[in-house]
Amino acid sequence: MLFYSIPLEAQDILGRGEQLDSSVVVSTYPYSKGNSHVVSAQMSERVISALGENDILKVLSFRPGISQGVEGTQAFFVRGSGIGGNRIELEGVPLYRSSHLLGLVSSFPSEMISQMSFTTGGFQPYSGNLTSSLTEISLKQEIAPHFGGSVSLSPYMEGAFMEVPIGSRFTARASFRISPALALANKIVSAFGETGKSFAISDIGGKAYDAMASFAWAPFKGMNLSGFYFRTEDVFGYLYGKDAQDFSSSEEAFKLGASWDTGRWGRLSGMWYRSFSNALHQERFIWGSVDGQEKVALSMGGGSAETGVRLQYALSLLNYFTFDIGWDYTARQMGYDSRQEVAARQIDTGAGADTRYALSAPFVQLAFKKERWVDARLSARFSRYSLGRESSTQALVFNDVDFHAISDFYLLGPRGVEVSFDRVSQYFHLLEGLPSGWGQDMTVACDESFPAERMLQAYVGVFGTERFDKSSQLSYYAGYYWRNQEGLIGFKHASYVFGMRDGVDRQDIVSGNGWSRGVELSATWESRRLNAEVSYTYSQTMRYYPDLNMGKPFRFRFDRPHMLKATGSYLFASRPAKKGGRVEHRASLSADLSSGSLMTVSQGIVETPYPGMPVLAPERTQYQDLSDLNNFRLPTYFRVDAGYLFTYRWNRYELLLNASIFNLLNRHNVYQYFYEDGKWKSLSILPIMPSLRVQFSF
Repeated sequence: MLFYSIPLEAQDILGRGEQLDSSVVVSTYPYSKGNSHVVSAQMSERVISALGENDILKVLSFRPGISQGVEGTQAFFVRGSGIGGNRIELEGVPLYRSSHLLGLVSSFPSEMISQMSFTTGGFQPYSGNLTSSLTEISLKQEIAPHFGGSVSLSPYMEGAFMEVPIGSRFTARASFRISPALALANKIVSAFGETGKSFAISDIGGKAYDAMASFAWAPFKGMNLSGFYFRTEDVFGYLYGKDAQDFSSSEEAFKLGASWDTGRWGRLSGMWYRSFSNALHQERFIWGSVDGQEKVALSMGGGSAETGVRLQYALSLLNYFTFDIGWDYTARQMGYDSRQEVAARQIDTGAGADTRYALSAPFVQLAFKKERWVDARLSARFSRYSLGRESSTQALVFNDVDFHAISDFYLLGPRGVEVSFDRVSQYFHLLEGLPSGWGQDMTVACDESFPAERMLQAYVGVFGTERFDKSSQLSYYAGYYWRNQEGLIGFKHASYVFGMRDGVDRQDIVSGNGWSRGVELSATWESRRLNAEVSYTYSQTMRYYPDLNMGKPFRFRFDRPHMLKATGSYLFASRPAKKGGRVEHRASLSADLSSGSLMTVSQGIVETPYPGMPVLAPERTQYQDLSDLNNFRLPTYFRVDAGYLFTYRWNRYELLLNASIFNLLNRHNVYQYFYEDGKWKSLSILPIMPSLRVQFSF
């Protein structure tokens, strides 16, 4: 991560998701309605990411209703909810550490992906244990016609992909990517960073890689077998002044799946998976006076192991109805540990006993669809949550029901009204650290003190599509959402987001509620040459914790009332080349204009504290008067990105040259203010980031 420290000028700062097979995705541009968004993997070539990599998750950053955390990262706050409520599934397998390089790029290679579906309401019942959004990433399952592959090279990541057909019914695919970006980070900081003393970073090093292998087998008509193996790992460290910081994050997953389409008797499908996830943060520093210095080492880590099974049966009835019934089972074991070592003497400062929970959830859904009239679904998911702990022989059991309802009513041809309602529960909590979407957050199971998180949501909107000719159309929607949340948890003191010197235990965690309201607008233009999308969100998001802010509601840290986003690509040249080849030139441009996020600014110093007031100087009995939490809005966020894509195709060969510039105007968007050397300064994250990526496919 790159930090800027820029002095402030004279400025007073106190004051539904549908499943689409890749074979039927004709367009590479999104299919969108108010609650669902589907894109093919090819779309990632046209969206500009901070590191210039093809990253399908970056498409989500231009959706309405999504507020960004740390600039350029995978931290997405959907309709006012936290990061922990976003469920990401790879072929139905939930993954909890899905990004590299402090969240700047996802762990999913685009060459392996067929499509991505993003849902914010009207959820399918087979996926639960979420309170914000569902992202479903589908791998390529079709049988490859011939041997093929690709290699790619960029300053930040190198990769290779290969697919091998075996006979006419079996295909194996594999990919591997590794990043040298951490080794180059010192050069990047020297070239772009103007860091202040408070944020001086040096001696950056580490590694990042991901590996994936999959197979698809169709032994006979109607029967399909598939599976994959996935692993991602990051190791990252740096010096922060004289302090040493080390981070590691990893995840591994296996999956086997099968489906059998019997024709008139319906479709039966099932899957089994096993996954492992780990994260560790270590800090080493000098503590004490000059004469009596002691070396201190702290570590905080957590991990989980999860096994899941899903069975589902779908039957079509009377041409218009589809009946689904199934069962989803998850068993997960989680643990965390916090240790302190002073002068080689190890002391436990906060170890958490392993917890195990099982979530058994039968589900049922009835869908009715009549073309150009109505498309509706009504579903329920019956969850039984059982928590077991090493310290207790008695299990804690919760029973709950999730409801989902969504309907599209077509009134005038392709124009209509969409309404949805959801009640969902999540049986674990994520203690969010730095909001970058990187896998360093701690996960804990819900219990008597911190029960399940719940979300109620209603949505109503209009949608439509206007066709102008065979290759041009305009799609649009506008809607209003209402979302309430219960059982949210967070840190009592903001310092735990950045440090761990005192350890963290349950007394440092608070529980509360939240709500968000908003209007979302989106318009998408699609034609042979120009593809573009513009979105706007007007929203308000609040939080209420009885133990924070003197019991008064306050605005959410990433509440951004106004968010205007636009992205597009234009094919300005397409012509034949020698020997039957073809050359294409495409330009991309995107912009994000949003309200600044919020931070808490001290209103002064007082002698008499109110309950929970931070201590400023204990020896002088002085305390910081923070007034309301998140009481100051940062300056407006604005960023422009630009890219150029050159494509040369010849028979089975393809050469891609992708040049991009993230933050083209080199605008120093303020992430936070801090006080140093008698004056206020601003902390910005990413400067201008040029990149060049080359890919050769065969």
